[in-house]
Amino acid sequence: MYLNINKCLAICFSRKICPSVPCYTLNNLKLSIHSTVKDLGITLDNKLTFIHHYNNIISRANKALGCVKRFSKDFKNLTTLKTLYVAHVRSILEYGAIIWIPYYSTHIDRIERVQYRFFKFMKWKLPQSAVAINYSSFVDYMSLGQLQTRWSYFALCFMYKLLNNELDGMHLLATINFSVPQYATRHTPVFYVNTFRTNYALRSPINNMLTICNDLSSKIDFFIYPSFLSFKSSVKRVLNC
Repeated sequence: MYLNINKCLAICFSRKICPSVPCYTLNNLKLSIHSTVKDLGITLDNKLTFIHHYNNIISRANKALGCVKRFSKDFKNLTTLKTLYVAHVRSILEYGAIIWIPYYSTHIDRIERVQYRFFKFMKWKLPQSAVAINYSSFVDYMSLGQLQTRWSYFALCFMYKLLNNELDGMHLLATINFSVPQYATRHTPVFYVNTFRTNYALRSPINNMLTICNDLSSKIDFFIYPSFLSFKSSVKRVLNC
């Protein structure tokens, strides 16, 4: 395989304030060191905070929303407007979400604000009986769901596929442990989540998904549904998304 050296780069992931960055070479040519890299549509930074990714998707989604608003300002059909928003805007804010689900409210609010702008655009297109509707009622009325709820939905769907052998992820299954408490309690979480010293470790993708599953384990069972479609339908009813 021949590689174009000019298109190759190196990135070193570290949580240290001043990490030691080694020198990487390819065919005796030094590779440039970058602090961020885009891989399969997700922007990774050298500290894996995903802040650059949040900035990118918010910027792209706002631009897409601006186009939708400009070209559909005279549209009155709510289904058409919702379809345009879901296809061109919300899809940007949901792509690969199980990897980068934010856990700080500041990032959650920034991303959710994009959908809030769509609500402000739609507010005066709603039926007369729903003009005074607020944001929470709006997402229920339009069957959109808040973005944070949608991210939880994707995490649950991924975990269902993983536990029911619909994904090839044996290395991920090896990291999952079921919770077997010594004493019976009123509510027993399904999965055991290790305790960590930092939010960074606790909110890593797999641990974040396990935490979401435990929070909803009293309402959702991963092993009673005959198919993935029936599981999705049940989760959507529970989360109202």
